[in-house]
Amino acid sequence: MSNRKVLAANHRCDAPTLERIITDHVLPGIIIVSDTWGGHINVSTINNAVCNHQVVVHAQNFVHPVHNNVHIQTIKEMWMQAKRKLRYQSGTSHNLFPSYLAEFQWWPSHKEHVFGQYLTLLSDNYAV
Repeated sequence: MSNRKVLAANHRCDAPTLERIITDHVLPGIIIVSDTWGGHINVSTINNAVCNHQVVVHAQNFVHPVHNNVHIQTIKEMWMQAKRKLRYQSGTSHNLFPSYLAEFQWWPSHKEHVFGQYLTLLSDNYAV
């Protein structure tokens, strides 16, 4: 089973909210790749510099000029896929959006043995 955490949708887009999410969910040594949005400016200092912060300046390039594995194209692609899937889902509820997004995040890392992974998830979260 993957150790990826599924984060809930967040309606606030500001530096304090980002800092709280990083403090609560990011493990030491993780690389966070971002653009130059002002809310990202202190990422490398959060929680005693628990993470490595790489920045891509989109005004200059979409991939880091030295490290070609540093980019945000993957997350942009995933977000586009999530929006496309949710748009075609009839009756998407605003209140249930976090659960729809959590399901979208869960599926890719559990393609094999979905039923067994689902049972494990249920047993981890509900007493039987």
